Amino acid sequence: MKGLILLSAIFAFNAQAQAFEAKSGIYCRDNNGKYMNVLSGDWDTCQSELYQGDVCFTGNRGEVIKILNSDKVRQKYDGTDGEYIKNARYWGRDSIQFDSVDEANEWSNKQVIERCD
Repeated sequence: MKGLILLSAIFAFNAQAQAFEAKSGIYCRDNNGKYMNVLSGDWDTCQSELYQGDVCFTGNRGEVIKILNSDKVRQKYDGTDGEYIKNARYWGRDSIQFDSVDEANEWSNKQVIERCD
């Protein structure tokens, strides 16, 4: 009986992990380590984490690159003093690189993000 319960728990965990990875998205972690979708919630959800490259992604890299280059992501920085990200692209075998730009301070930085654990 205990073996059946353990097997059920392992199967449920594996199904959750597969569902998480199947959906293309960009995530940051809250203070409790829980993943939060960058594009859900308030406009400032994960705003600084995304800008600093402190996020991870799931799913198809091509789809994630499209998300990063989309107007929806650019809108996260409306109202800032010229901060935004641009030029998301494939990087290496399984990463994504993009540029963080700060027009007010006249600099840009390259960020690399990896798949979520």
